Amino acid sequence: MGPEVSVIILKIKLMHPKLRSTYRTFLQEVARKLIPCSPHFDIEVLCNKLGAKIVKVSREDYRSATLINTQQGYEILIPQEHNKKQLSPFQRFLIAHELGHLLLEREYSTGPISQSDYWQYEVLCDYFARLILLPEDYIESKIRTTPSSPKDRLGLSSYIARDAQVPWPAVAHRIVECDSKYALFRIMIKPSSDRIKFLLNVSTLKDKEFQKSIFYNDDNELGRLLCRLKNNSFLPLHKSVLDHPSVIKKFPIFQKAIQGGAIRLKDDEIRLIVQFS
Repeated sequence: MGPEVSVIILKIKLMHPKLRSTYRTFLQEVARKLIPCSPHFDIEVLCNKLGAKIVKVSREDYRSATLINTQQGYEILIPQEHNKKQLSPFQRFLIAHELGHLLLEREYSTGPISQSDYWQYEVLCDYFARLILLPEDYIESKIRTTPSSPKDRLGLSSYIARDAQVPWPAVAHRIVECDSKYALFRIMIKPSSDRIKFLLNVSTLKDKEFQKSIFYNDDNELGRLLCRLKNNSFLPLHKSVLDHPSVIKKFPIFQKAIQGGAIRLKDDEIRLIVQFS
């Protein structure tokens, strides 16, 4: 068997759902052993425990985190953020993500060998980062002790992001992993000369059909509602808005919503929650 055939077989093997499931289960088991019930821990101590060193580097040289294996051991290169000594929520998430790569490489001697493969590994390592930064016991305890209305769930997501020092999109995904009744979204505001552009760039739905969708303030009922938001304010998102033909045309998935939701404006970022089941 020639080397080209071997590479093709390896790609098929790495793409196989059973192997992805094996990696996912392995990361779950490691996370349970590594992390207590609280998200309040020093991730640098965890890196040392796993034999990795955090090295801050210039943003000009590295735009994102990178895992390297040196003669002295693993290093996680992290872009410096404005000479801050304390790690930011985003940096903590990047480090946790790279630890996922480290564990998979160490246990299975494996890594992505194609573009499609790369994104599957990224999804796995994002999942691992959420597991260790937002432990299941912690998330479930917050969900149990918080009213279940969409507004309260949306407020809870912001609270957890502050309390656990984790980026909001990771919190949104983790809440849905523990309570699948809801879906959360982030919409960025992009003002233009005569219209307001909205960019939907985070969705917790597995169906990514409208990921990075663009719509304008005068496109549909949702756009017009978003224009009425004031900073740090909440508005209910009635089912009549989600059911409006102009909204369904852009976001067909909203037809499946059994109730409405809630929306909140935070600076130039809109956070939206919808109840589906």
